[in-house]
Amino acid sequence: MQQPGHFKQLRHELRTCLNHIIGYAEILVTDAREYNHERYIPALQGILKKAEKIRKLISFFFGDDTDLLEIATPDDIRKAFYVPLVQMIGDSRRLLVTFQVQEPILVRDMERLIEMGVQMLDVVEAEIVELDIEDVQLHVNPEGPEKEKEPSLDSIPSFKEFEAELGDGLAGMRARIPGHILIVDDSVAVQNLLSRHLSALGHVTRGVSSGPEALEYLQENPTDIVILDVLMPGMTGYQVLREMKKNPALRELPVIMISSIENSENIAQCIKLGAEDFLPKNFEPVILRARVDACMEKRHLQKQQQVYLQAIIQSQQALARELSDAAQYILGLLPEPIHTNTIQTGIAFIPSAQLGGDFVSHHFLDDEHLALFVLDVAGHGVKSALLSVSLFNTLENQAIPGADFLNPGDVLTKLNASYQQSIEANTYFTLWYGVYNVRTRVLSYANGGSPPGILVTPSSTPQIQEMQELTTEDMLLGAVEDYTYQTKTTELVPGANLYVFSDGIYEIQRSSGRILGIRELERLMTIQTKSAQENLDDILNQVRAISSSQAFEDDITLLSLRILE
Repeated sequence: MQQPGHFKQLRHELRTCLNHIIGYAEILVTDAREYNHERYIPALQGILKKAEKIRKLISFFFGDDTDLLEIATPDDIRKAFYVPLVQMIGDSRRLLVTFQVQEPILVRDMERLIEMGVQMLDVVEAEIVELDIEDVQLHVNPEGPEKEKEPSLDSIPSFKEFEAELGDGLAGMRARIPGHILIVDDSVAVQNLLSRHLSALGHVTRGVSSGPEALEYLQENPTDIVILDVLMPGMTGYQVLREMKKNPALRELPVIMISSIENSENIAQCIKLGAEDFLPKNFEPVILRARVDACMEKRHLQKQQQVYLQAIIQSQQALARELSDAAQYILGLLPEPIHTNTIQTGIAFIPSAQLGGDFVSHHFLDDEHLALFVLDVAGHGVKSALLSVSLFNTLENQAIPGADFLNPGDVLTKLNASYQQSIEANTYFTLWYGVYNVRTRVLSYANGGSPPGILVTPSSTPQIQEMQELTTEDMLLGAVEDYTYQTKTTELVPGANLYVFSDGIYEIQRSSGRILGIRELERLMTIQTKSAQENLDDILNQVRAISSSQAFEDDITLLSLRILE
């Protein structure tokens, strides 16, 4: 026996694992109620009951007043813990399969619960010397490995006798989900007996006599369940199971281990290696049917999950193609930069992977007035992109009834009222809209929920630029029908640079996890001294260098206006 200090540490480790198990189970019960999944609560409460049994075992064997040497041997303790632990892990794994297909929100906590259950099993097993197959056989029979008793072929009953052997509860019954089952056993008689049972239930079976044969067969033939003998000459069932778990194509295949040597260590080792269940060779037909049915349910759910996953992948690929086509369409609508003796413009639009609702454009209203705007429709995807294109066409074609397009505030007011009647509820957008008079150099602008425009002008001090935010602090469009937007004006001096943008560019994430922020973006804008388009390109290059990702989570939209004279 170990010393008392060791058992105090062991008690601590067992209680720690158990507390985690109970905690995750209680969280799952709470989530099941919250998300209206009450049908899972009885199974989760069953896990909690097994956990409570384990708690009582810890108190009994490791209580402060317990004289362990008087009441149990280490082998007694291991056996007492194995049964509820293995049952709890098995129940949890079956629930996990259901959650993976039907309730993804519950998967992570169940995985953690199972992880702690396996860890607890490891703690219990740490008290014994690792037994190899020969040790197990010698433990069962000190005089040497016990040879399994093979029923002779003659001893297998006829089919009618076999059906009668099933009993009233099973005779004539069929499996809920028939499948293809591989039986791996070095005894042909055992193969035939299992095959008789399973065929009567409607399953298709195939038998092989060795581990290498089994692995070769599985590589080439669709299989739903493997029934695998633990003790076989050459490659043991444990070794076959390990090889299957290494192979991605076979890893999820349910395996039921079967052996004539039935002890808790044997069962625990199988569960640890990833077996779905364990059967003694002197099994009851009812138990065989129940365990095969459970495995077929799991396999059926796995196949459904694969079908759903493939459908999701195909849907995502189709959506990605649609988003890419939509992004290319929007890029094709963007105007060419303007370069005259008095002004330069630059435009940058980088669609995100999900495609947001951004749009940027400029156009002359007449010989003197240049309209420029950046809009951002809430949300992502084709729906938001289509609305942004519709808004662009409305502004480009001056198709807002009664609006004075030389007055930005009036444009936003009439556009907001017009779209309240036509857009879907809870669809909002922001819009910065300006009109620049190239003769007077006066800029009129209005802002409905967008980031402020940034005006950078040269100062009297060389190498120093002054920065001014251009905003009216009005609300976004689509929220309130009767809302009047303001118009403000400012004069743009030669050498000034105006930048208008959506929020995507300053909400990028740095490698540290912090966002770039509008103040840092403003700092980048104050150091640009090239042409309008070159300034935008420099800003974008610096933003890319700062970003923690090559792909942007939101559209990047920028417009610049440089005053030459």
